[in-house]
Amino acid sequence: MIETNKIDEGSSRVGKISIRKLFGDLTYSINLNTDERITIAYGPNGIGKTTLLRLLDALFAGNLLYITRVPFEELTVDFINGDAISVNRLNKDEKDKIHFTYHRDGKQGNDHFEIDVGFFTKSGGRDINAYIERYIPAVIQTGPDTWHDRRIDQSFSFDELIEAYGNYLPPKILSRAVKTPDWFKRVIKSTDIKLIETQRLFNIERNRGSRYTESSAETRNAVASFAEDLTQIISETLSKYAELSQSLDSTFPTRLVNQSGYKVLSGEDIVRDLNNLQLKRNSIMNVGILPKEGGAIAFSESSKIDGSENVLSLYIKDVSEKLGLFDEIILKMTILSNIVNSKFSRKTLVFDVRKGFIFFSKNGNELAYSKLSSGEQHEIVMLYELLFKTQPKSLIMIDEPEISLHVVWQQRYLDDISQITNLQPMDVLIMTHSPQIINNSWDLTYDIGEHLENA
Repeated sequence: MIETNKIDEGSSRVGKISIRKLFGDLTYSINLNTDERITIAYGPNGIGKTTLLRLLDALFAGNLLYITRVPFEELTVDFINGDAISVNRLNKDEKDKIHFTYHRDGKQGNDHFEIDVGFFTKSGGRDINAYIERYIPAVIQTGPDTWHDRRIDQSFSFDELIEAYGNYLPPKILSRAVKTPDWFKRVIKSTDIKLIETQRLFNIERNRGSRYTESSAETRNAVASFAEDLTQIISETLSKYAELSQSLDSTFPTRLVNQSGYKVLSGEDIVRDLNNLQLKRNSIMNVGILPKEGGAIAFSESSKIDGSENVLSLYIKDVSEKLGLFDEIILKMTILSNIVNSKFSRKTLVFDVRKGFIFFSKNGNELAYSKLSSGEQHEIVMLYELLFKTQPKSLIMIDEPEISLHVVWQQRYLDDISQITNLQPMDVLIMTHSPQIINNSWDLTYDIGEHLENA
């Protein structure tokens, strides 16, 4: 008997993505390299690569509106545990519907629901036009079914607008129109998918409204947003450090007297651990999180520690625990700094507690984030997304990472990605037209053109 109320949230890695009759005639599948964790898909223009990524992003963000606006017959996502979720466009009772089904271990699924394609439009009884200007900055309505983006001076029909910007509408708004079942909520919660779009240099950020008004949105430079985000991450880490320090320091005498919760080390181990802690403290100070201190002591075998083993052993345990709070953020900041400073010419990235990160010119002047070249901004945005905005075990989809990047940077791109995937496990699906991105890694590629059915 099939359980309809349980989803295996620990095994939701995606193994295969299939689309049938996208735009009426495009059918293909993409098998992910689940062992290597990096898949590079490429193919000719016009086969819906970006649309497929947006469909996946919309599905697992619960953005059903976007899904209703894209013409396709079936989208299927197979997980490596044998389960799958399929989305089908059907015609029932002369009405177009989208049907969602969850399949366990390759069997026909009992978990399903469906929505009307026209449900979100005025004709379907739901008017979301009022939300569009609020949540999509610089877009204004110029007619009953016409919208204009002032940033790029381009007009859209309603369907075109949702295809281009529908993922910016928060799922909470859409959930007011459609109530999704619990099984669907568990599936999308257990499958962490993030899309890094080609238009990635600007973030749409929502401003919290008053208790009587909805929140609105504004467009911000993505690099500036991420610098602010890092400031918050550093602040939260320092708060945890201060809280833990206060707790450990206040109980230090009691734990020392009772000799509880720690092991007394030998003199040789104490010397080794004290020196290692000093190196660790130095690395934290060097990236700018902790203030630099003078008077550091280098311990040696001749250091006079006889009779102090008990005190120093507990001290080592406490300091190790305190400094351990910085392990993850230091690794990420170090990778970001090493990659950026090895590539950027005449500019240096420096971390700052108050500003997150800053760029200095060769002559030492601080640079505005907007003064970075477009290629430099693309590099920062993609690296920061992967390092600081991605949860372990996610599937990260990157659309055309080569945009504005120098050929040499493109050739190094996969090496940079590998550094990050080695730090925290994630799957990466890259859509590209650039042989320089692929470089010598053709074993990781998937030629969509060769797998088009009836092409």
